[in-house]
Amino acid sequence: MILRIVRGDVAPGALQPLIDGFVEGYAPRARATPGLVRYYVGLGPQPDETEVVAITLWTSVDAAIAAFDGDLAQPRMLDGVSANANLREVAYWEVEETLLRRSDREPERLRLTFGRVSQGADAAIQEELRQRLHTLEPGMTEAYLGRRLVDTDVEIAFISVWSSVLEGRDLTTPVWPDISTRYTSFALELYRPILSGTPAANLPGPG
Repeated sequence: MILRIVRGDVAPGALQPLIDGFVEGYAPRARATPGLVRYYVGLGPQPDETEVVAITLWTSVDAAIAAFDGDLAQPRMLDGVSANANLREVAYWEVEETLLRRSDREPERLRLTFGRVSQGADAAIQEELRQRLHTLEPGMTEAYLGRRLVDTDVEIAFISVWSSVLEGRDLTTPVWPDISTRYTSFALELYRPILSGTPAANLPGPG
């Protein structure tokens, strides 16, 4: 799978119109887009809500190319936000591992972490993340581990979705400090989800 993240700034005074645009315009378009496996839209980073982020997962690069008319470099979203957000960047990762747990609760937080290491040093970290991914508490209902090249470095993305947070659990700190301290740079962001979905027709079959 391919992970695509688009970021933008909420236009002044346009927070509610932005949310309405996602619900009325983005969601119907996303549900009908071939090759789209999962989508999340969030506001943040917490506690501020001056930015919007759209996280989408695609069956392939070709599916994303078709959805965006062959232009993957332009920071675009599927629909509904052009007048209410200033989109400024888009990036892609190849998904290396996923975790999906069934939950009847709406997600409360989107947690995004990004760490960079030199090429060759990433393999051991990714393997450790894969092994630890399934040991987190049940409040984390989804997680995606992705990788991309940035100049001479490898950037590892760890995107997790939380339907509940245990009392005393601080999501603003690294889950595994022994791993995060090995990165040459590390960033952590929390967003409030305002929209999510899984187009059932696009889900990959078994095997």
